[in-house]
Amino acid sequence: MIRTRRIHWLILLCLVPLAAPAEEAVDWLRKMDHALKTLNYQGVFVRLRDGDVDPMKVIHRVHDGQAVERLVALDGIGREIISKGDEVVCFFPDSESVVVEKRNEHQPLLGAIPALSDEVLHNYLLSVKTGKSVLGRAVVIVDVNPRDHFRYGYRLWLDEETGLPLISQVRGGQGQIIEQMRFASIEFPDEIPEAAVQPGLDASGYRWSYPEDKASQTPGKVEQAWRADNLPAGFVLAMYRLDTQPQAIQPVVHMVYSDGLASVSVFVEKPGPNEAPSSGPSRLGAANAYTLLVKEHLVTAIGEVPPVTVRNIASSVVADSKIN
Repeated sequence: MIRTRRIHWLILLCLVPLAAPAEEAVDWLRKMDHALKTLNYQGVFVRLRDGDVDPMKVIHRVHDGQAVERLVALDGIGREIISKGDEVVCFFPDSESVVVEKRNEHQPLLGAIPALSDEVLHNYLLSVKTGKSVLGRAVVIVDVNPRDHFRYGYRLWLDEETGLPLISQVRGGQGQIIEQMRFASIEFPDEIPEAAVQPGLDASGYRWSYPEDKASQTPGKVEQAWRADNLPAGFVLAMYRLDTQPQAIQPVVHMVYSDGLASVSVFVEKPGPNEAPSSGPSRLGAANAYTLLVKEHLVTAIGEVPPVTVRNIASSVVADSKIN
């Protein structure tokens, strides 16, 4: 399964003066970001990707400044995801298991929603216009279009009153919809009881796992033994770290390259002696990946970007001369 990670942009650049339409679009994206974090809302939304339709119930509760979000799959299996603070807990009743992970604050659980950073206008063209009502509510449409073919675009239908995205799409270079999230119902109660964001199933007998607890991140300054030499314009290294996995022969190198909105994670690891790693492209929804062998190391680039981007980045990864 492909997992994507959005990280907070670490390098702040000076912005060029904004045109009025772009300024208005940025204001709407900021309002959207504020709504996703601070509003009480609940409803049902549908996620469409790769021809699959996934209906989900969402309950987002804010109390004393702390937000808790609960997602429930309406597919008859009843998988649940509860996000609170820096933790995401995933319940899988079909396998009677629970997975606890660290939460990336810039990756909304709703999906198909971009995270706003100060560098967006260097790599994307933003515009805003009035749209037809959605669920009987007035909306504005914000378009976030890439300046080249190395990144995807977004179209967002934002509730005019609250800024919440009622429809959001990830779009390819020809305007095709790669992934879509659409609310089928939505309401904004003044109060949501705490019980509404508690698990709706008894997981006392489930197997619990804590992947992030089993991996240690190397602290302090890390020598950068690997790098990508061919980056699309606007992408720069935002993170470089080493993760130690329980069964890994060597620490796994984790690099993140970002343009301020899109990000690509690159993992470099030494395959085990009995592993037969496969290479080539793979995809899930808006996320693409490309894997290949470099100096007997497995290099995988993953991100919500077009296939050409992960392929180019992965293929350009080189090692220090000391790497065998």
